[in-house]
Amino acid sequence: MTLSLLLSLIVGGIGFIIWKTLFSRKRLPLPPGPPSLPLIGHAHLIPSTGHDLFFYELGKTYGDVIHLKALNKTFIILNSVQAAVDLIDRRGTNYGGRPNLPIYDM
Repeated sequence: MTLSLLLSLIVGGIGFIIWKTLFSRKRLPLPPGPPSLPLIGHAHLIPSTGHDLFFYELGKTYGDVIHLKALNKTFIILNSVQAAVDLIDRRGTNYGGRPNLPIYDM
């Protein structure tokens, strides 16, 4: 009984990974970042203290805009003032403002 349960979990897990890989939504490419692990992403790389130095070192390797993923959450790290200003100036309307709430239309 235990062997059949273990075998079915393994086959189910492999099937899920294949399904997720083949049928996931196509997304825009993300900025460069370090290699990640399948389930936890980059969570094993991020230190509990000294984030600024960690991101600075990553910036020297991967550039001013870095992509990290930890526990199914995507993070975009901006390592320079110029990258932040460019993002705000060029795409500020996409990221700024308040959501349109129907209650205010009354």
